[in-house]
Amino acid sequence: MSHRSHIAVPEAFECEEALAAPRFSLLPAHRVEAEVTRTLRETPGVHVQSLSVHRTDDGVCLHGVVEVDEPGTDLGMIVRHALSIDQVVNRMIIKQRH
Repeated sequence: MSHRSHIAVPEAFECEEALAAPRFSLLPAHRVEAEVTRTLRETPGVHVQSLSVHRTDDGVCLHGVVEVDEPGTDLGMIVRHALSIDQVVNRMIIKQRH
């Protein structure tokens, strides 16, 4: 007579790794650019007019023009936090939206 064991694993545990942000160091350059672009375009109050993302040894360098609704919006912090990037060199022209 054989017995089967059933172990219940919460769905949140199973999906946790899939929902985690991709590891920056493992992403190819074009994916890094796509993720940074997506992150900024989806950030409320940030309106991207143009954007160029260049990968550096320790992170990324951002060039382009954005408009922001709130003064003091820290684009570098947004990108660092969303993608777990150590260094973001922000060379963006940031305009206050009227």
